[in-house]
Amino acid sequence: MNYQHQYSLLRAEKSRVADDHWEAVQFYEESIEGARVNRFVHDEALANELCARFWQECGNDRIAETYMREARALYHRWGATAKVNHLEDSYPQWFKTPATRKEQPDTSRTDRITSSPITPIQVDLEGIISASQALASETDLDRLLAKMMELVMSNSGAAKAVLLLRLDGDWFVQARSDFETGGHEILIDRRFDPADDEADLVPEPVFDCCRRSEEVLVVGDAQADPRFVRDAMIQAHKIKSLLCVPVLSQGKLKAMVYLENRQTVDVFTQQHVEVLRHLASQFAVSVENALLYEGIKQKVRELQESDERYELAVAGSAAGLWDWDMRSNELFTSDLFRELLGLAPDEIFTVDEFWNRLHPDEYQAVRLSVEKHLEEHAPYDMEYRLRTESGEYRWFRARAQGLWDETGRATRMSGSLVDISERKLTEERLVTSEALLRSVFPSNLFQPGICGYRAEALGRHGPRRNEHTRLTPPRTAIKLAEDHRPGLRGPYAYRAV
Repeated sequence: MNYQHQYSLLRAEKSRVADDHWEAVQFYEESIEGARVNRFVHDEALANELCARFWQECGNDRIAETYMREARALYHRWGATAKVNHLEDSYPQWFKTPATRKEQPDTSRTDRITSSPITPIQVDLEGIISASQALASETDLDRLLAKMMELVMSNSGAAKAVLLLRLDGDWFVQARSDFETGGHEILIDRRFDPADDEADLVPEPVFDCCRRSEEVLVVGDAQADPRFVRDAMIQAHKIKSLLCVPVLSQGKLKAMVYLENRQTVDVFTQQHVEVLRHLASQFAVSVENALLYEGIKQKVRELQESDERYELAVAGSAAGLWDWDMRSNELFTSDLFRELLGLAPDEIFTVDEFWNRLHPDEYQAVRLSVEKHLEEHAPYDMEYRLRTESGEYRWFRARAQGLWDETGRATRMSGSLVDISERKLTEERLVTSEALLRSVFPSNLFQPGICGYRAEALGRHGPRRNEHTRLTPPRTAIKLAEDHRPGLRGPYAYRAV
């Protein structure tokens, strides 16, 4: 909300008091133009009225009459009937007859209203169309609420406005404007409690009445109205005029706009009601679109965060990931998956290539395991060899999980691939070592309870200890077995302990 035009009006009055006429004229015009651009009808009317008084004091009634007629037209547009009557009574010399063509306001300024006899709806038709277009073009919820509050405040004569939005059955305060304090809050997103009088939002009986009837509620003097005379909030804040407009979309109550004025009774005229009806109708459509757009943006943010977490997990994992889309027979593979097979990062790896790289000894077993998983939902956890780009076969462990549609048909299968070649090599070495031990030691030494071996060397004076005398685990025993071969110095005797 821009208050520059109000500042310019204060500067104009200050210059007028200081008899700096040229500077006063400049600031009056700045204030009128600023209020017009920002659509503050009441401020534009006041600036024209004060400018007219200034020219009257200077003795130039012809210019003064032009500005005063403009002020009267703007007050009429704003719905300030009492003010219009006051001007007509104060300046009868200008309002006894219609203004001549020469005295009419500048018609090139399309948002101003001349003093020609027209109905209230005709007066604001152009403003309604412009406001509706402004609301219809906005898809961002924050900016939509800001525009709605500015239009409401500038076209209603309200000193305070509150916008409530209904989301999933609960009511929330989404925007609040206070003309007296200059407060303008958007997207408060605070849960609304009608019984909370201290919040100074919407009186509970007003909210309940509008919510139940889903009709516009206009009250000329709330303090004297029997329906609200006992309400603590209305009495404490001395609320006089109030207006509550329900916002319906597809026959359902979606929002509510509450307006009040604590200074004057009967502020909200039929013209205000009609204007706000049109604004509420367009706002209902726009807020639905904005909420839908906001939901889409939230989903996009969630997907982006999910992708970031996925990429982080992939980067920190030792497993290559793959995803097989069975409907298109396309295979997605991560960078690490391709790296495990010695492929370039941008190289495409297909399902057919996977089967071609599979070792012949494991081919049938892998095929059978995949079919059982997809048809019988059996766990898929396999170890097999794949041919890398260098032509070497390496061992991998693959685990995966399928996905089925509502008919039970498999649609995709995703999993991981881990290189276990080092583990397989270690296992082969252990098997070889065990075979060597069995060939050297008696078979009863491998029965349960045998935990190690003691090696003794036979010398001239009987058994003597060597460097292997301590209790040794099987791995050290392997070395003893390797040492017990022809050509070694001195015979060794081994016994289990």
